[in-house]
Amino acid sequence: MPPCVQGLLVNDITWKMNSRITLPTHVEGAAYDEALACTGRLLEWVDDQLIT
Repeated sequence: MPPCVQGLLVNDITWKMNSRITLPTHVEGAAYDEALACTGRLLEWVDDQLIT
């Protein structure tokens, strides 16, 4: 993934974390776990140097 796209992804997740809307509080159980796993899978595409 190009660094500029990685930056957009990190910016979006950061914005959602600061707005307290990152966690899928509208779902429960397995759907909640899957939503969190989806965010984790997206972050696996981001280079560590971009985050640190």
